[in-house]
Amino acid sequence: MADSSIKKEREQRRLYLRARQRMILSATIGFLVVAVILSILSLTTGLFTSRARQNAGSIEANYGVITACPVDGTTSLNPSEITLRVLNGTNKSGLGTAVGEELRNRGFNLQGVGDYDSASVLQRTEIHFGKNAITQAYTLAMQFNDAILRMDNREDALIDVVIGSSFDDLIASDKTPKVGTKLTALANCVAADKLTNVPQASEHQAV
Repeated sequence: MADSSIKKEREQRRLYLRARQRMILSATIGFLVVAVILSILSLTTGLFTSRARQNAGSIEANYGVITACPVDGTTSLNPSEITLRVLNGTNKSGLGTAVGEELRNRGFNLQGVGDYDSASVLQRTEIHFGKNAITQAYTLAMQFNDAILRMDNREDALIDVVIGSSFDDLIASDKTPKVGTKLTALANCVAADKLTNVPQASEHQAV
């Protein structure tokens, strides 16, 4: 009788231990599955976020700034048809003058050089233009490797080049597209008449 009770206790203990082991194993597997799923989600989300940031931060997407599209079939102009002003948006003295002189050497009409009226240093070079100088702006942008095209409310054809701190140099003159090259619309551009709430243009002498 005593032996029977001992055997029963041993059997119950064995069953209990087995059930406990199964429970621990199931919990461990469940934890690992959740960890793997979370890792995959984190990696996927990070990948998509990274790609989105990369796309938004690319020159093809105008670094996230919505601008005007060129008219289909429009080609680049001769630099002599473009009048511009260079404004230094950095703390590097003389940079605006140097860029302006080089653009003049390349055939552009330089109206003048000055400092950009801003409380902070501009990070990236910007090309400011109005709705009547879209072709000119896209043509001028071919001289830069990281400039933002930003349309404002000016009605004339003067273009402002605001030099940012990321500026290193103009694209080599022998590497820039030739006159008459078909203009490529930026990825997130819209028709000029669809752009609303465009910024106020800097004070300038209209051309």
